[in-house]
Amino acid sequence: MSDSVVHENTNSDSQFAALFGDYKDKIYRLAGKFFKNRADREDIVQETFLRVYTNLHRFDNSKNAKAWIYRIGTNICIDTLRRRTVQQHISLTQLVESETYAVMDTLQSKDDIPEDAALKNELIIKIERLLNELPSKWKPFIYQHYILEMTYEEMSIANNIPVSTIKSRMYRARTYLQRCMQLE
Repeated sequence: MSDSVVHENTNSDSQFAALFGDYKDKIYRLAGKFFKNRADREDIVQETFLRVYTNLHRFDNSKNAKAWIYRIGTNICIDTLRRRTVQQHISLTQLVESETYAVMDTLQSKDDIPEDAALKNELIIKIERLLNELPSKWKPFIYQHYILEMTYEEMSIANNIPVSTIKSRMYRARTYLQRCMQLE
């Protein structure tokens, strides 16, 4: 089957089977740009091809099938991120478990002395409180960048706003957090 055209002379089941075979791995990799979790990526592939199957009769055979399927997959990723961004609550536990702090964990001794452990716990509590107090206009961007490890470009697509706006909001959020840390 051609990458760009679904041939009209085949039935919809064989069209779908060919499209699924050609693009399932590509959609899985696309979902990997948005989600690190394997189950999430598989869900995106499943949802994408469910929509492809239900809308195959509406596909214009003169158009590019690859672009059509990628657009469906991208839209599902963005919709999923939007739903999660609204529902998610940033907790420090997630930040500590993220790879952002993995380097700190490997550099630290496994046996913290009690004073260091107490200071570390105080810092964790302080950062968690600051993140929870972060204005809602900046919280989703901090979450997407530091927890989901999204690039500014991916955040731009997911939030449907320009990259320059993402950079501006990230700068303001970080400045706000730095100011709050200095005041305490």
